[in-house]
This record gives sequence, C-alpha cells and structure tokens, in this order.
Amino acid sequence: MGSGVVSPVMHTATLLLGLISGHFDEWSTARTTGDIFEVETAINSGVGIVTPVEAICEAIELETAGSSL
Repeated sequence: MGSGVVSPVMHTATLLLGLISGHFDEWSTARTTGDIFEVETAINSGVGIVTPVEAICEAIELETAGSSL
C-alpha cells in the first residue's frame, strides 16, 4: 500500500515570443594602429526588430494552405 508521501514534480516550459529579424547598427570609426586610413565598422546599437510569434504562425498557416492548392 502507499506511504502517503507525494513527491513534487517540476515541469518547465519554453515559450517562443518572437524571432529576431534584424537590428540597428551605429557606424563608428575603428581605432587602428599603424594604418594611414580610417576603418568604419558597424556596432550593434542594442535595438532589435522582433517578428511576433503570431505573425510567424500566420505565415506558416498561409504557406501550408497555399501548398495544398
């Protein structure tokens, strides 16, 4: 017969909120040594473009419906 002890069970879930579609760069002159020319490089500004998961699901549904035609 059971001992009456209930052991806890942990469940974890990973949810998709969206997908990074791109980001904004800031252009800056890089520090160089010994060169006689300037080099410009892109620096990630920390501002990103996110496609929401609802739009991703909608695109998948549209593509799936289109393939059955």
